[in-house]
Formats: sequence, structure tokens, C-alpha cells
Amino acid sequence: MAEALFDRTAFRARLATRALGRVLVARAETGSTNDLAWDALARGIPDGAAFVADAQTRGRGREGRAWVSPPGQGLLLSVAVRLGCERDATGLLPLVAGLALVQGLERCGAQVELKWPNDVMSGGRKLAGVLCEARALPGADRAAVIGVGVNVTQRPEDFAEALRGRAVSLAMSGVGVGRERVAAEFLNAL
Repeated sequence: MAEALFDRTAFRARLATRALGRVLVARAETGSTNDLAWDALARGIPDGAAFVADAQTRGRGREGRAWVSPPGQGLLLSVAVRLGCERDATGLLPLVAGLALVQGLERCGAQVELKWPNDVMSGGRKLAGVLCEARALPGADRAAVIGVGVNVTQRPEDFAEALRGRAVSLAMSGVGVGRERVAAEFLNAL
């Protein structure tokens, strides 16, 4: 398996959390970082483990929509968390994750707004999305996977023709940061 391009050293230099992201699994390619996280949760990976990939072959958003990003140009990240709250409170998780993503992107210098419940917009175009999934694990534990996709270095021609007028990247918005900083700032805010 090819080594991921994600720079662990740059990521860890910015990470200020106690648990989130302290265990990092990076892949050059995976089907879905959310699926990778679910598989790891079933094997007992520590709470707060983060999963990044340079490319996904089956990336997804809400309602089964595909999330496509050219290899190494977007942040494809999922975080595995065990839930210690009432089942009804898990409905707040997408809102909390969306707010944390906005705050993290603002710390990177982006001017963004949250389009409830799961889209992050910049200049009226989609910059990022959030997908939260919750389910029961074997036994009685409940867990969630918080997945985010952020367009980081794409140029207009990197987007599919149908998305060019509706999508934007941090680079296109004049924000020159790497995926590692975006990941760390999101996790710090979360």
C-alpha cells in the first residue's frame, strides 16, 4: 500500500487536543474514511482516533451523495468517538461538528458561513461538508464517526464541470494553507 502524502509532523505541530487526532491513521487511498473509522472502532481503536486519506473511491455525503476530491488536494478526514451521552443528544453532533469546522477554517484565515446543517460555504459556493453517523457497537456502546471533506488546493479545472460554478477551494479563496493545518484546526475547535 502506498504511503499517504499527509504530513504527520506538520499536523502534530498544530494539534492542541488531548485525545482527538492523537491516534492518526493516514492512507494514500481508501474507500471511505468513515468506513475506515467504523472498521477501526469495531476493533477497539482509542476514542478520538482520526483517519485521513489522500483519495477516496467511495467518499460520501448526506443522502448518499458522492464526495469527490482529486488525490491530495482536499482534506478527507473522519474522527471516531464513543458516545457518553443520551441517544437523543447525538442529533446535536452534526451541528457541533459544522460549527467546529467553521471555527477551524476561520482560524486558517477563511471567510466562511455554515449552511445548516452540514455545508460550509465561502462566497456562496460550497467549500466543505460534514457527515456524521452514529450507531451501536457490539455490546452496548454507541459511537459516532464525524466525517469532513474540505476543498483545500483545487483549482477550478479540478472540479467536475457540473460543480465548477458551485464549488470553491481554500486556494481559490486566497487562503494558502495545507490539509494538515485544516485538520488540526478543525480538531482543536471540535
